[in-house]
Amino acid sequence: MDKSVSVLDIFSELVFSARVSLFVGFFAAFVSVVIGTIVGMFSGYMRGMTDEAFMGLTDVILIIPALPLMNIIAAHTSPNIWNIIIVIGALWWTSTMRVVRSRVLQLGW
Repeated sequence: MDKSVSVLDIFSELVFSARVSLFVGFFAAFVSVVIGTIVGMFSGYMRGMTDEAFMGLTDVILIIPALPLMNIIAAHTSPNIWNIIIVIGALWWTSTMRVVRSRVLQLGW
């Protein structure tokens, strides 16, 4: 019996394993966009001290290295796909927040 692995076997394994990665990626991006949009709209709308407080919080989160913190938080909580999605989304919202905030400030609401 031939024990060689065909290209289709490897491709089917790649497609099968990519499902989980795509699921985590899409939902983490969705969580990140939702958090960033809400915080950015609130910060840009309120202005003043509220805006400065949210921008300070955003700067602090940007300083923290995200990848090691994600590993620590994901290892500390139960290893679950939903926990990983929430951790990634909760740490990658800063760029969305800055874009939404600047657009709200530009519109002058």
